[in-house]
Amino acid sequence: MVDGWHPKISSLHTSWFRFRLVGTSMVFALGQEPTGRWLDEHFQGFESSVFAEELKGAVCDGKPRH
Repeated sequence: MVDGWHPKISSLHTSWFRFRLVGTSMVFALGQEPTGRWLDEHFQGFESSVFAEELKGAVCDGKPRH
């Protein structure tokens, strides 16, 4: 948690997540450069994915997920 800031998970939208920096290997595997793009635009079904839930949990916990 950062300075008492704790968003409610219900207020988080999966469309708020985007790629910040993508390595060359990932760009090659994806076939395009996704840096700066929103994850829900790039991955069909992202909003209902386990990955989206993990990201929302990390935001609420303030702790990274590995």
